[in-house]
Amino acid sequence: MIVPIASELLKIRTDFEILVIGYGDYKSILEEEIRKSKLENYIKILGKIPNDKLPVYFSISNLFIMPSKEEGFPHVLLEAMAMNVKFVGTDVGGVKEMVAPSLKNYIVEPNNAKLFAKKVDTLLNSKKDYKLREFAISNYNMDIVKNIFTSILK
Repeated sequence: MIVPIASELLKIRTDFEILVIGYGDYKSILEEEIRKSKLENYIKILGKIPNDKLPVYFSISNLFIMPSKEEGFPHVLLEAMAMNVKFVGTDVGGVKEMVAPSLKNYIVEPNNAKLFAKKVDTLLNSKKDYKLREFAISNYNMDIVKNIFTSILK
């Protein structure tokens, strides 16, 4: 969904760059889609980044996107919230249940690149502090998570 989202976003604004971190079976397909869509100036594939370097990328980001078609409980959203980075994601798995209430409106149905791009544009224009770090710390600290897992296992 990265290429369709970038294509839709390009209809709204041109001042963006999407950094893709990670690698996998679809890397060559994504590279080809980027090339065919002439989005090389807007989407950069960085590949695998060591975990200890990820906070650097969160800290330089204006926004995080997670256009997944399937997820369970994506830790990457916790990482974004812990770094106080706003995000747009898809409504898959337990995403809506885990995100800060202030960002629930930025969780969209999968495969809707136009709406996803619109939400990205809205958040990029927003100066609001969504207090994501505070939410992550108060809802996902070690003691709280330990109690949740303990009660599930019982």
